[in-house]
Amino acid sequence: ADHTVRIWDPRTGQALRTLEGHDGIVLSCQFSLPGDHVLSNDEKVLKVWEWASGACVSRIDINDVKPCPEAPVRKLTWTMSSYCPGVCGFFIVGVANDKTVNIYHPF
Repeated sequence: ADHTVRIWDPRTGQALRTLEGHDGIVLSCQFSLPGDHVLSNDEKVLKVWEWASGACVSRIDINDVKPCPEAPVRKLTWTMSSYCPGVCGFFIVGVANDKTVNIYHPF
């Protein structure tokens, strides 16, 4: 694992873009519905990437999340992330290993 997100053209098999900057293994990634951003996460950070430029435009560190006191976890980590449509645009939903769901507006 090289800690990158690679975007491929499914028709040609050619790599279109490589998004570099995660410190850990990338656990999940997803395009926004309009297709202009990519959301990815490793255990410690959720990142929002601008697809056209490859720039990271937003990040949410797991250390900025208050853990659930009822969930006895030794190390809080992100397990999954997703884009969700909302009335005011798109939101990021991050699921942590303490069984909490965290909702953020990326911009």
